[in-house]
Parts: sequence; C-alpha cells; structure tokens
Amino acid sequence: MTERDKFNGSMCEVIVEVLPNINMCNMFISLPQELSSYQTVSVSKSECTLHFSCGTELFLKLPRGVCLIPDAVISVKQDENILTARLQMDERTSVISALSGDILNDMLTCEEASPALSLADTQLWAQCKQCKSEVIGKVKFRRVLPLPSVDWDQASEGWFCHLHETDGQKLKPQALLPAKDECFFTELFFLLHSDLVESFMEDEQSGNSILCPRCRLPLGAKGNQSSLKLWTHSVNWLGECGTVHYKRNVNEMLLSLLHNIDKDNFGVNCRLVLQTQTAPRQHLYLVTMNTNQKLLVSEDSCFLSNTAVHKSGYCYEVKNDPVPEKRVCTREIKMNLVSLYAVKLMYEVKEGEDEQTGSWVDDANVHIIPCSVPMLQEVRTLLETSNCYLPDNMKVVDNLSVGFIIKNSPVLSCNR
Repeated sequence: MTERDKFNGSMCEVIVEVLPNINMCNMFISLPQELSSYQTVSVSKSECTLHFSCGTELFLKLPRGVCLIPDAVISVKQDENILTARLQMDERTSVISALSGDILNDMLTCEEASPALSLADTQLWAQCKQCKSEVIGKVKFRRVLPLPSVDWDQASEGWFCHLHETDGQKLKPQALLPAKDECFFTELFFLLHSDLVESFMEDEQSGNSILCPRCRLPLGAKGNQSSLKLWTHSVNWLGECGTVHYKRNVNEMLLSLLHNIDKDNFGVNCRLVLQTQTAPRQHLYLVTMNTNQKLLVSEDSCFLSNTAVHKSGYCYEVKNDPVPEKRVCTREIKMNLVSLYAVKLMYEVKEGEDEQTGSWVDDANVHIIPCSVPMLQEVRTLLETSNCYLPDNMKVVDNLSVGFIIKNSPVLSCNR
C-alpha cells in the first residue's frame, strides 16, 4: 500500500524580477538539499520547467499577465543551492506590468489611511500597541491637521541660510505647538500637547525619549516646550466601544513616507536616513533603486508570511518497505507564482556618529527622519528577510545591501 505524505524540509524559494524595459526577467531559485544539480530548463508561454539529475521536475506556473517567449532561455547558472536564469519575455508583458503598476500606485494613494479622517471629532483613547495599556485617556480633537512633511523642521533650517543669524531667527516661524484639543501628524508620528499623555517614563539613554510605564516600549519623544511626538508605530487609537479607529504597520508607514518624499524628487532616487534618538544613535540609510519593481514569488514565499521557514508542498511516496523512513521522491513538483509590486532599494545600517553619518546630515538631498528603535529594527528585519533568497552577488550593490518593501498583498488561490 502507498500513501501521500508531505516532506518537512525547506521548500524551493522562487523570486523572479520582471524587467520590462529590456523584455527580460531574472529568476532566482533557492534549492533544498534534496534536489541535485539541474540538467535542462525548458520554457513555454506560461510555464518554466526545470529538470534535475535526480529525476525530479520542477514546474513553475506563471500568473496571468506574464508571458515568456518559448525556449528563449538566455542563460542559466547554478552556484551551490542558488540557480539563476535569465529568460526573455513577450513584449506585451512589459506593457501590462507598467499599466498594472500605475493602477496600483493610484489605488494606494487613494486608499491611504489619513488620521484627519479617522481621529477628528470623535471620542478616542490611545493604547500602547505592545502591552495594550492606556497611554492617552478620553480625548476629542477639534482639529487633526497634517504637518508639511515628516522632516519639515529640519528642512526649514536652510530657508534662511542667506541671512545673518540674528535676522534669520527673527523671520523664522514659531514652533508648531498644538493645543490640548489639536493633533498634528506625519507618516511617522503625532504631534500632541504633552498634557494629554497621562504617564510615561524617561529613557535613561536619552532624556528626550519617553517609554511606556508598563512594558517600556518607546512611545515617543519630548518636543519643544509643551509638545510631544507620539510614534505612530507604537500606539493604536480606539473608539468608545474599543473598536480600532487608526493603526499602521511599519510596511505601510515606510511606503507612505517613500511615496511622499519621492513626489518632490523630480525623478531623482529617494534618499533618507531613519535615525533613533538613543545614545549611541542608530542609522538606517535607504536609497530607492526602483519604486515600481514587479516580482513573481511562490504562494508560500517569505514575502507573504511572517516567517522565512515554510512547510514543503512536495509530495513523497511511501512504499511498503520494512524501513518506514525510506521514501522516494515523486517525479513532479508544481509551484504557482503570484505577482507582487515592490520598492527595490539599497540600505546600510550604522551605529554611532562618524564621517559618513555626518555627510548624510550635511547633504541637502538626504532626508533625516527621527524614529523609534523598534521601528528601525522592524524595517531592518523586513529588508533582511526580503533578500535572504537572492544569490550573494545580488545582495550587495555599491557596498550597500539590497532589499524590497512590498506594496501589495494579493489574494492567493491554491490550484495545486
């Protein structure tokens, strides 16, 4: 008698970069130890098949809107467990990819959640996102308004560089100080009156940072005079019945930040530095390479889950053998690929101040963004997870690491 069982090892991880400008795609496949070296690669319009010396065949089913030119395999190379292939795409795929990316960008812009719509003229309270303890008691904001940009106060320092110091100080606008019933906001923080926060602890490493008194999660930073920055990443805003009115995850916040900065860059790559207020300061330098990168990934990809370790979809046949552990791999493995759009960028992490971090601060084209330690760490984890299946020679460009921030989360269908 035979029965089907699932192998509990790691599965193939497939990442395909669609390059519409040259009608090509780069395919990177991370192979498990159970698969030996490949023999041939065959391509049809909607499928790529890899034949391995162990007798296994891996079928990669492409999503709608992606068409390959049959048998147009430009190159194939295997380096240990990473197989890299360059395939030629039908030119119609380039047009579809460009249109789909533009539509997605428009949708993200229209659907972007705004605190102005969620927090104004309603009874609210804020809770620590980690321990759920109350941070701000019942409050009703009369006005909820956006600040010019997340780094507007730093950027304004250069508005008066042509004046003498004393004259410049006279002309500078007064710091924005919200009243108790006002809330100013950016992508990364809320600017509030400090009296709204009932209790907090000061961070011993930085007198400017404040912590949740219960779990010590960084909640924000003290601002000028009576103002307070409350990190969007650290709190949830709830209504009277406990329903969530507004919350944001790091992926959404970073996409919104990149999108708004990119609008003012006139085609120049967006460059920013996430900077913590702790001592020593931590820096995460980011520069965009492609703000509309189309990727094809497997349905079980690390891009679509919180972990990078997955159960395999491979079917193994258990024969009627005296030793039950002995298994023979079936001949076919089928994987469905789905389309994602992402921001492809380069990044670098540094701790402490040095000549390089000083050059970032002095560069007018680099946006210095204050953030919490948890946010910087979570963004770093997102980027490191996204490139873990790229070959080593693709993980670094110009001495900077390569990563992706995913823009859309498709509804997956299992057709296996």
